[in-house]
Amino acid sequence: MKQAILLFLLSVQIASGAIVERWFAVSSAGAADGTSHANRAALFSAGNWSTVISGFNFAGSDSLKCYIEAGSYTCSQTLGAAIFSNVPTTGNPLILVGADSSGNALTPPDPNWTSAQPAWSTATLPTIATTTNIPTINLTGEVCFFYLINFTATSRTTTGGVVSSATSLVWCQVTNSASGTAVNAVGAVANSINSVYSCTAASYDAVVNITTGTTEYTNCRIVGNASASSGNRRGMTFVVADPTVQRCTVINNVGEGVLGNTAAAGSHVKILESVIANNGTGLKTHSTASQSTFFITANCMITGNTTGIDGNSNAGRVLLSDNRLRNGTNTTGMGNLPTNLGNNTSAGSDAADYANATNGDFRIRMTSSLWGKGFGVQDQPRPNGFFIQ
Repeated sequence: MKQAILLFLLSVQIASGAIVERWFAVSSAGAADGTSHANRAALFSAGNWSTVISGFNFAGSDSLKCYIEAGSYTCSQTLGAAIFSNVPTTGNPLILVGADSSGNALTPPDPNWTSAQPAWSTATLPTIATTTNIPTINLTGEVCFFYLINFTATSRTTTGGVVSSATSLVWCQVTNSASGTAVNAVGAVANSINSVYSCTAASYDAVVNITTGTTEYTNCRIVGNASASSGNRRGMTFVVADPTVQRCTVINNVGEGVLGNTAAAGSHVKILESVIANNGTGLKTHSTASQSTFFITANCMITGNTTGIDGNSNAGRVLLSDNRLRNGTNTTGMGNLPTNLGNNTSAGSDAADYANATNGDFRIRMTSSLWGKGFGVQDQPRPNGFFIQ
């Protein structure tokens, strides 16, 4: 439902006003006012965001949809409240959309991609890069939306990451190559769909560090550095009360793949149809033993971790059902909650379970006994004419 609402913003008028469209590129052309592709404005001037964006009247009756032509952009100014004459709102949001060299909105490079597959190519996307310790995006609330944009950072070492705000990202990639114990790729991103996030340096905190808001991550790939030597080195950390992680792939983190660190007694945590593989601990819950709801984990592939599920002495009230568990230790700290509700704990290996884990393909191998059983993100398609008797 949220995905439909977000994509709706890309193509139709907002009921209370209109969507104003502007065009941007690395360099300006024509009148440089952004009113058409022929008159496109430069997205950045000396590293600062265009005044066509920062000076827009979001307090009026219109939202602003910006077409960003593919190319390499250098950003030295945070897209935050301080640069706007009138800050974007949920009713009048700022929408940034990747575009081709003619100013037409891009389409996903691989519309059938799932998070269990290696990351899709960013070659045709605009890339917005920072080289200093600033967040690229930091706006409070769900007031901006990004579609087919690639964000990179080489020096972002402060907690909160490259995209720090409670914005929405669809078909985006964020890579933080900075090294430090507080490094994140993304922070309080409220909605994330079909996106790829990674930390690549020897030291980092968590690839995704969710600190505020209601959070939904669907079909996202979250990749750590299995050779990292310092920091918490986690895939996802969240302290929000009601996160949903569905059809996501979280791999190669020395620490926890997913750490649910919320202390809210009534939190509704859902980890569904995901792959959590080759981390230190696959999934660990918080340490507050006053939960009134379950930490639901269902239909997941939780494999190759030192420990699969750490219920933190039953503090998180983990309810497991219909998962594939193949780890050094499958479960610990589960208290009086069962671990045998449809869970598959048979022997196996990455080579037997996955299409090609060595090269990052975590779809269920078509010849595996797990194929077609509802585990993980996706089964590997069978070639035409392939039959198993």
